[in-house]
Amino acid sequence: EILNTGNGVGRMNLLRVAITLIQATPITGVGLNQFTKSMSQLELTPVVRQFLFPVHNTFALLFAETGIVGGSLFTIFVVYSLAQTWKKTKNDWVYFGIWVGVLTFLINGQVQPLFNQDPTFDMTMVMLAYLNSL
Repeated sequence: EILNTGNGVGRMNLLRVAITLIQATPITGVGLNQFTKSMSQLELTPVVRQFLFPVHNTFALLFAETGIVGGSLFTIFVVYSLAQTWKKTKNDWVYFGIWVGVLTFLINGQVQPLFNQDPTFDMTMVMLAYLNSL
């Protein structure tokens, strides 16, 4: 049982729920934007139930909602895109800034993505698509 409900503890609870959902539906996931609904259907302690909110980790949320296949494809796409565009962007400060913006989202997205509540993810995908079009 969890003794307190601090910010870090709440995030760890959400991560544990994401792992539970991934284990329950490893191939298909629970569906896009279905994390909170699926989480609310689990038997949770009152301490955990108060955090009925998408997990604060982009990759854990993606793997929970799209399954291992979808999460893996997304991860491969992002890593491949960053690796391919590095050669094109390292010598141009504007393109390099966009590249760093995508990388910054990926790092920041592991602690506070607000994945389905603000346009950060959408903007990151647009920036990544732009880099891939260079």
